[in-house]
Amino acid sequence: MTYQRFDWSFSAFGKSDPSGSTWLTAFVIKSFAQASPYIFIDPFTVRKAIDFTLDQYDEKIGFFKEPGRVIHSEMLVRIIVK
Repeated sequence: MTYQRFDWSFSAFGKSDPSGSTWLTAFVIKSFAQASPYIFIDPFTVRKAIDFTLDQYDEKIGFFKEPGRVIHSEMLVRIIVK
């Protein structure tokens, strides 16, 4: 949760980054889903992270925008980097 930002996204450097990362936020959502059978994950936090991720989708081009930095760009699949 240290890396969560005020807009409910996640970033490699938390609030010190200029914006959250769509890719990292989606990765955190997946990780939370996998961990939830074992530990409590606040569903409100997950819902807001999902909302952030869906807000990044551009229907015109069919891609998710990436406003943040992605450290491991080799893991990106069909994401437009601004």
